[in-house]
Amino acid sequence: MYKIDTTDAAAVEPTPEAPGTPGFFTEGDPGASVPATTVKADFLNAVQKELITPIEATGQALSKTDGTQLWEAIQRAAGSHVTPVAYADSPKTLTIADCGLILVDATAGNVVINLPAANALAAAPFTFIRIDATANTVTINRAGTDTINGGVNYQLQQQYESVTIQADGVSAWFFRSREKVRGWMLDAGGYSGVSVDVSGQAVSCVGLDFKPDGTRMFAVGDINNTVYQYDLAGAWDLTTASYSGNSFSVATQDTSPHGIAFSNDGTTMFVIGDANNTVYQYSLSTAWDVSTASYSSKSFSVATQGTIPHGLAFKSDGTSMFVIDVGGSIYQYTLSTAWDVSTASYSSKSFSVATQEGVPQDVCFDSDGRKMFVTGAGSDAVHQYRLTTPWDVSTAAYSYKEFDIAAQDIAPQALVFSSDGVKMYIAGVNSDTVYQYNTNVVYV
Repeated sequence: MYKIDTTDAAAVEPTPEAPGTPGFFTEGDPGASVPATTVKADFLNAVQKELITPIEATGQALSKTDGTQLWEAIQRAAGSHVTPVAYADSPKTLTIADCGLILVDATAGNVVINLPAANALAAAPFTFIRIDATANTVTINRAGTDTINGGVNYQLQQQYESVTIQADGVSAWFFRSREKVRGWMLDAGGYSGVSVDVSGQAVSCVGLDFKPDGTRMFAVGDINNTVYQYDLAGAWDLTTASYSGNSFSVATQDTSPHGIAFSNDGTTMFVIGDANNTVYQYSLSTAWDVSTASYSSKSFSVATQGTIPHGLAFKSDGTSMFVIDVGGSIYQYTLSTAWDVSTASYSSKSFSVATQEGVPQDVCFDSDGRKMFVTGAGSDAVHQYRLTTPWDVSTAAYSYKEFDIAAQDIAPQALVFSSDGVKMYIAGVNSDTVYQYNTNVVYV
């Protein structure tokens, strides 16, 4: 689109004539002495302005050779324009040309996005959607002293979280809509149809854990008494899982291993087994690489509380340990030194899940320790409990929420959630397969 640029075009828009009677064009009728409609400069100038205004308002420079600018303006104003932003683009300063959908991928690192000045844009909105599931940060910053819904910035914290914002044309950005993803929602659960067969390595798969960013999975094979390592090209996506070739045998310590857990930094691994009813601790010289593991000569017996311990979990700071016994109870232990089982002692706190699950196999918690989940081979389901005091099993109560997984495996052994709780993983010994479930709900 371009403005009329002939040599006889006016440099300044002429003052329009007084409005006449509104009507329609006619070619006239010479036989009836009806003249054709005269097209005047006022009308053509008005049409030109109507076409040019949305084009320039959406940040486009007029082009004589581009016949798609009006359509581009409509797309931008409607939010149909798509702009991908990744770590390599950070910090990314948006312009009016980016109005529309902003797909943010922080897989490779933290992403910073800077908004344009609010007084430069009032019509078109930005819709941000985070598409990665990593722990990296995504921050949307204001320009100058502008505000973003009253604040100075806004963070997209979870995968698929979205926010649509629009400027007031003066000094503020406001939310038009916002959707967050809430995880750990067992009653919103559903099988995703995604799984990975680990029978080639972890025969009789009884233990499972993940690296916190979802790019590595660890499975315990009871038959081979070994921990196997898998790489996920896409975080938390089992369709991208492949055996890395790395493994570590724990047979010297226990010939019937079950539960597995890692410290937050991946340099310490814990395995519990029912051959000796003991938790064993291992050091990894390379974080999250079991091929570099070695026994730390540190262990802790739980035989006084239970004789068939299968599941193992830790508080997020490593100062509490939880063991679930096939006998039906969860026992809690205190570690005076975080992530050091040799400093463990029984906390005299326990909770029975026998009413819901007769053959419990594994236990895990949400990120703040207020929700507890148990699975087992008695009910072939996952059961949810609430803790009135975070990380204190003695305050647990059944939430009357359960999720049946019998359609996938009738002997579930291990239970893990993604770091944000939007995905759940079950390892079943009946099929030696890890199954992936959705456990999230989107709310405004």
